Amino acid sequence: MNRKGLMLAAGACMLTGIVSSLATVLVVHGTGDAAASSARIDDETVKAKQFVLVDWNGKLKGVWACGKKDNLPCIAFLDDKENVRVTLAVTGDGSPALGFNDANGKARIGLAATKEGSAAFTLMNSKGEVVAALGVENDEGVLLLNGKRKKE
Repeated sequence: MNRKGLMLAAGACMLTGIVSSLATVLVVHGTGDAAASSARIDDETVKAKQFVLVDWNGKLKGVWACGKKDNLPCIAFLDDKENVRVTLAVTGDGSPALGFNDANGKARIGLAATKEGSAAFTLMNSKGEVVAALGVENDEGVLLLNGKRKKE
């Protein structure tokens, strides 16, 4: 994998942080009239623009929704302080991304596959900067540590 390909995949992983922010907006502000537009299609299908998960005490624990502006799907799980901790999303270019955030909401771990065929597992520092990445592109593996490509 060349540095550009790995950085594209790492960028997709970093987008999970952005998606987490979007998920926070969805959770706090909603996607609009989701409840009003929900409709039961038949006995086995439920249609909605947003699903909200709450615990037995009514506390928010997750959301599954499409962004109102971009229509991109996102699933987010929250901790007890309603911080987004896990996000599964499809990014703007159609790439799937899975992200894990720390207790402060910073992206720390990302996993993504890009439309170009590359894939990456990234680790971020407390600032959300990629410090380590393991990727595959064109059937070749690449390891980056602190922005430097490691060779065999």
